[in-house]
Amino acid sequence: MALLLAGLPQSVPGCTVNRLCASGLEAINAAARAVLAGEGDVYVAGGVESMSRAPYSLAKAESGHAFGNVTAYDTALGWRYPNKRLQEMFPPAVDGRDGGERREKYKFHAADQDAFALESHIRATKSRDSVFRRGNYFGAGPVEERRSRGVLARRDDARRH
Repeated sequence: MALLLAGLPQSVPGCTVNRLCASGLEAINAAARAVLAGEGDVYVAGGVESMSRAPYSLAKAESGHAFGNVTAYDTALGWRYPNKRLQEMFPPAVDGRDGGERREKYKFHAADQDAFALESHIRATKSRDSVFRRGNYFGAGPVEERRSRGVLARRDDARRH
């Protein structure tokens, strides 16, 4: 859907990665692996996930759904369909709460996490800026200016510093 909404033609292959909040990162990693493996030269990868819009879902029926009520599962949980053995080992948890619990368990400090995140943004910004100074992405040619909803988009401006 994102490819079509971005204006790419139907002839461009694409795939959806559903890894909750990590979908965008997994898509980028898959594209990088494909380039390294020589499967292609140029890939478009990113994420459009929104956990606040995560749907409820029905488990696959083994022989069709019976009449009456069925259970819907919240896809915002770390894993969707309860498995009794797995649930005993790892109770399902919403990501934000789970992150706080892990921070306490492993003694992660918020200041250290903030410093790591800032350094990551600084590195990403330096990398992005060096690419734009050369006028291309990975040697693919000039960055094409494109207007979306009347706004000229030349680069990702979502850095935090």
